Amino acid sequence: MAQAHPECMSDSIVLSWSGGKDSALALREVLRGGRRVVSLLTTVTEGDDRIGMHRVRLALLERQAAALNLPLRVVRVPRNPSNVEYEARVLGALKEFQAQGVTTAVFGDLFLADIRAYRDQMLARIGMKTEYPLWERDTGALAREFIDAGFKAVLVCVDERQLEARFAGRWFNEALLRDLPSGVDPCGERGEFHTFVCDGPAFSRPITFRKAARTTDGPFHFCDLEPVEQGSDRSVTKHCPCCGAAFPCGPAAGQDHCWCFDLPHVGPVAGAEKNCLCPACLRTAVGLAPK
Repeated sequence: MAQAHPECMSDSIVLSWSGGKDSALALREVLRGGRRVVSLLTTVTEGDDRIGMHRVRLALLERQAAALNLPLRVVRVPRNPSNVEYEARVLGALKEFQAQGVTTAVFGDLFLADIRAYRDQMLARIGMKTEYPLWERDTGALAREFIDAGFKAVLVCVDERQLEARFAGRWFNEALLRDLPSGVDPCGERGEFHTFVCDGPAFSRPITFRKAARTTDGPFHFCDLEPVEQGSDRSVTKHCPCCGAAFPCGPAAGQDHCWCFDLPHVGPVAGAEKNCLCPACLRTAVGLAPK
């Protein structure tokens, strides 16, 4: 990497990226503060190119970075690395950014003090600073802020010791927050669940995918997401603001006709004023039985 004068990079950071909502909110905060994000940094497992606990495919993370117009630095680690090996690879990547004059790494952690202390100590070994723009924010308020801001995310991993397996694959929306059992953190900060963000304020386009196989590894239940080429079926996938279902939109893909043209017109629906409804919710809104 090319050398840069440190004084030119004082407002520049590298951001730890999991592809989930906490990372997306941390990114939003640093961009609001006028910081320059030099790169997103993610770790994936060697062999299957999926991100650690989330098990999201690297191809989807790459699409996120492209939609955010940001570079993505990928660090590959063994499936069960020792702390020594993990730290050597992550710190090796961070040293590349240090060579550009970047001195700060940003993380989306909320309140797990032991995790923060581990990160601080690890990065201090190479003289890098850490920042936590979401630290100790109220997680209930933060979860609703995420939804109200227009972010879209799906639960890709659930720990059945804390949350029922059936929640894997559900959309992170108001309905989900209402259904979460008492004691489950609204942001899943204790590891109850992990998410994948497919759209939001900084995204130039949504990340399209289909929900594929469900798998289990011990207490963890995963909903696999397969990338789908936008417009591959001459449609663009949208997500219903009421139920979270994915559905095609003809006009967004430049088509002259769409399935919704065949239904009666309906005025704005509360909570969906700026977005289209899916076929089932639209039929309900106009007084027809869902198919």
